[in-house]
Amino acid sequence: MLILKSLVVAGASLAVAVTTGCGRQEGAKDSAPAADTAVDTASEASTLPTPFTAEQIRDEWVVGFEVVMRRNGPEGEFLERWRVVDADLETVSIEGARVDALGEPIGEPLVGRSGWTELRDHAAFPAERGIRIRDHRSTALGSFDGWLYVIQDEDGEGATRYFFADALPGAPVQVEAVVGEHSETVLEQIERFRPEASDRA
Repeated sequence: MLILKSLVVAGASLAVAVTTGCGRQEGAKDSAPAADTAVDTASEASTLPTPFTAEQIRDEWVVGFEVVMRRNGPEGEFLERWRVVDADLETVSIEGARVDALGEPIGEPLVGRSGWTELRDHAAFPAERGIRIRDHRSTALGSFDGWLYVIQDEDGEGATRYFFADALPGAPVQVEAVVGEHSETVLEQIERFRPEASDRA
C-alpha cells in the first residue's frame, strides 16, 4: 500500500462527495508558487500541474519528518501520524499509524515505500474534471497561500477540494467535502515537525 497516496486522495478513499460544477482550468489569482510559475491552460493536458516537484517534497520530507492529521469519515473522527523512517535520492519509507490524543499508536503501524516522483504524481489530478486556483486559507497550522484544486467526482454529482500550502510541500493541508451547500473538512494537518539538519539520523 502506498501510504501517502491514501493521504492525498483522502476524499475519494473516505467515499465523500463534493459538488461545485468544475470545468476547465482557471488562471492563478495571486503570485505563483515556487513549484510552478504559471497555470497550464492547454486543453490537451491530461492532468493539472502538480503543486510541488518531486525534489521539493524530498527536501521537506527528510528522515524524522512527522505530520499528524485529523480525519473525518465513516468511522468517525480520528488522528493519523505519518513519519519518514528512511529516505534516499529516489525513494522514501513512511510509517503510518492511527494515534490517540497523546500521540500513542493504536494498533500496529504500517510502513510503505514509494518513489518521490510517485508521491508528486498522487496530486496529478485529471484536467477534464478539475480546476486549480490560487487561494489563501487559515488552517490549524496557520495561514497560508497555496493552490486549491477542485476535482469533480466521476459520477458528476460532487467534487473534492484539496488545499496545498506553498510553504508546506507534500500532502494537502486540508481536504474538504461539499454536498450541495454543505461543506465538511474530511482531513486537516494539525501538527507538523521537520527536524533540523543537526537532529537528523
